[in-house]
Amino acid sequence: MHPDRITFRAHKPLVLAVLATCAAALVSIPVTAAPPAAKKAAAKAAAGGTTTNDANKSGVQSFRGEVAPAMPTNVTVMPLTRRGFQIRWKDNSPNEVAYEIERVPAFSGGVIRLGANVTSYLDTQNLASAQYRVRARGDTLTSDWTGLMQGSSVASTFVALPNGPGFSGGTTVFAVGTAGMPGYDAKAIARWDVVPYQTFNGDFLVGVVAFHMNGIDRVEFTANGGETKSVTEMKLNPQTNVWEYTALLRASDFADGAVEVRAVVYPKDAGIPRVLGGSLDAVSVPGEHSMFLFANSQGTLPARTAFVNSTTGSDATGNGSSSAPYKSIMKAAVAIQIANGGANADGGTIFLQAGNHPWGPAERDADGRYIGRPTEVSRWLTVQPAPGVSRDSVIIVPADYSGLKTDLLCVKDVTFHTGISNAIPSNAKTKLWIDNCLLEGTGPGSMGGWTSYGWNSGLWATDTSIRQCESGLTVGANLARNVDVSDVASDGFDNPGCLINCSVTRAIETGSYHSDAIQYDATTPGIHNTVIYGFRAIDCQATGWYIGYSGHTKGEDWSDMAFVNAVFDATHTQQWHISANHVLWWNFTVTDGAVEILDNLTTGGGHGELTTIRNFDMRQSVFHQFSLRSGQQAPNLTDTGWSRENHFMESGSIASAGADATTGGTLASIFVNAAGNDFRLRSDVMPGSRSVSALSPVNVLCERRSPFTSIGAAGSNAAGN
Repeated sequence: MHPDRITFRAHKPLVLAVLATCAAALVSIPVTAAPPAAKKAAAKAAAGGTTTNDANKSGVQSFRGEVAPAMPTNVTVMPLTRRGFQIRWKDNSPNEVAYEIERVPAFSGGVIRLGANVTSYLDTQNLASAQYRVRARGDTLTSDWTGLMQGSSVASTFVALPNGPGFSGGTTVFAVGTAGMPGYDAKAIARWDVVPYQTFNGDFLVGVVAFHMNGIDRVEFTANGGETKSVTEMKLNPQTNVWEYTALLRASDFADGAVEVRAVVYPKDAGIPRVLGGSLDAVSVPGEHSMFLFANSQGTLPARTAFVNSTTGSDATGNGSSSAPYKSIMKAAVAIQIANGGANADGGTIFLQAGNHPWGPAERDADGRYIGRPTEVSRWLTVQPAPGVSRDSVIIVPADYSGLKTDLLCVKDVTFHTGISNAIPSNAKTKLWIDNCLLEGTGPGSMGGWTSYGWNSGLWATDTSIRQCESGLTVGANLARNVDVSDVASDGFDNPGCLINCSVTRAIETGSYHSDAIQYDATTPGIHNTVIYGFRAIDCQATGWYIGYSGHTKGEDWSDMAFVNAVFDATHTQQWHISANHVLWWNFTVTDGAVEILDNLTTGGGHGELTTIRNFDMRQSVFHQFSLRSGQQAPNLTDTGWSRENHFMESGSIASAGADATTGGTLASIFVNAAGNDFRLRSDVMPGSRSVSALSPVNVLCERRSPFTSIGAAGSNAAGN
């Protein structure tokens, strides 16, 4: 075999999953007279957008003693998947009474006026492109207009993937560059930012987050073996609100049924491409699988529904309609399978009416009768509130550890007061998707193991909050996006494959618990191809991250781990004990505690094997303390090529801080408001006053970075940083 060639076997396409993408409600606000300052509180709730509070905002002094509102910044124009644009901006003023938006071509009424503290607007007019600018208005004075920002429709912003005849085999790639070049033996780090098995009937965007020490040259997407399309830059994906490499699928371009998308991620200059292709169930390296979806533009795929009311429903006499609901979730699931012809419950939706709903027992109805269990082959069975019922009104409560005993389950928009258990044979290909849920215990240390039982082949979590409990997601998630963990006594995330815009707040060691905001703990197999992209550990009396072998038993070397845009406000030492190849630490902010790269400790606590990290790239980060174990092999204090453009508050914590380093300062002197968890750098002092070439398009606050930006996770308080 060619030493630089990687061959992937062909896989039969999976038959896959379901869930329609819902468009957000769009609101158009007519122009009204600016409200007087006395009415500002009422204006804060004006329709048309999201709001922010007035804390830490500054105005601009004007003539006659008046203060003009500060100009908004970070204006973005995001296309919606159906039609129109969402305009967002940062509210910098404490005294505005309104925001105004102008558009080219002009709005029919001229200027759109919104309330104070509003930070977004939805323009629903069907335009292929438009330009927008925003300003703040006070009682009599206004800020300057922002610059015009261009918006283009989804169809013109993202490349569409044409259909094809199907893949005929594996995907073969060759290394980029020549042996000896920096990063030649480093493989691109890449994960799908898509939950598989969804059904789409219109436009659907597929995104990939990808990094390499030399940068990413392009991501090549292919659907069903059709024409390959290249994407060369990250863009804001309106479906996920993440800057990533994104391509477009149009349901009308495909026959109703399975769609397989593959992606090949190529490094710049030198490195090994990564193929995201093949079966999800037979993947050998985490994340290296195709994205399997379902097109349904003709509406021919089954989508059965059943209603459940745990108080007034009946599993004996109900028929699953909204007026005659079943009593148990299990009965509804089995009824959907029967309605599908008995083979499976693929594509079904169980609507829960308001109330407390028991989780299980499996294979029994509410009256204890044996009814069997639902089976899903390729599409999600979804459990969610009935139309018009809020998340807070649908509570999942303990009943039986066996849960639903099913295969592909999506739970969305509900509140859990129990673990999402699923008693099923260990060899089953069971998968769970948690979407916009609240998982809530009774206090730190309570209710552990939300998803620790019965999900053997994958966990996806999106837009979900976990709080007042023992821990967050302690089973390695394939993807966690916008998952916020708070008030826990143990770990926030264990062995995650891909975290995007997630957080842990107030992880506080309690009693016998040891708490890590993020923990990677494994021996064989090791950890490979992981992405942390936008992470915040705030007010944690814990370890920000612990990365080591299970039981300190040295296993295989780990590889390809990207940590980009991360704040660690944690009191304990952050520890790395692993030998690895290709590790990126980009745009860190570590406010407290030391960062240590250590040898592998022996079971008794003594020093073990020395750690070696090849292709280590630590850049544009801010550290309180940083140290290496004496005698470290690599990285080491005599070879500083791995450390560039970093800042070390305690200059004596590392003998040689690497290329283009700065030192000094305190939390109070270099950050805008460290006590208030505002970890933006002050732009008037070092290191916030320096500019470097941006490594990623946004900071940890999801604000757009300029091409030349400040270091650290949150940028600085200068516009565009």
